[in-house]
Amino acid sequence: MIKWSDKYRIGIDIIDNDHKGLFEAVNQLEEKVKFASSGEKIELWNELNYLSIYVNEHFNREEKLMQEHAYPQYREHALMHKKIKRAVFAIRKIYATNSALIDPQKLIAFFSGWLKNHIINDDLSFEPYFRSEDYGRRKSDMSDLIAPERLQLAVDKPLSTDKLAAVTVKVPAESRQLIERCAVMLCYGGADADKLFEFVDPLYGMTMDEAMEFSVLWEGEDNE
Repeated sequence: MIKWSDKYRIGIDIIDNDHKGLFEAVNQLEEKVKFASSGEKIELWNELNYLSIYVNEHFNREEKLMQEHAYPQYREHALMHKKIKRAVFAIRKIYATNSALIDPQKLIAFFSGWLKNHIINDDLSFEPYFRSEDYGRRKSDMSDLIAPERLQLAVDKPLSTDKLAAVTVKVPAESRQLIERCAVMLCYGGADADKLFEFVDPLYGMTMDEAMEFSVLWEGEDNE
């Protein structure tokens, strides 16, 4: 069981309430596994479905706040969210296809370990940017400030040629320019490229092979 305490408190009600809800959901999952009879098949679909939806909505709320408050590490945090969402959806996909492949104890260890680390190692870092009564009083705050529009438009240096792959594909003639623009966007990276990837790579369309690949990632997470 994971117990909520003040060390997990961000000080932003909407985020703290989300985190408390996640603690409760993970504890309910553990309770169901703990009190199952020996050898009994444990049905966890409802719990996994609830967690996947909750995690997705929680991350969306966090990212919206980060953008509104011009959090400098928004992009890195959003990419971390994406990794977790894919892992959660992969677990759900595998369970729906063959529940015997999911170890309930590893599942609980993943969720509880991730949740504690997510709050302490990731979310506490953006708390100062959300406290309007304090933010902006320190010189370092202003030097870190990035306007929301720059967060949306910022791009990296283009990828080196050794990281590029040639792709030949037939598309409708009127879409050629659009595809070329998307290719350029992906080569430069940045927040807009992340959004494009998110749009064309829906979690719900994850194949079983992709799910198994991500299950290796979540099973290997260091959740101590």
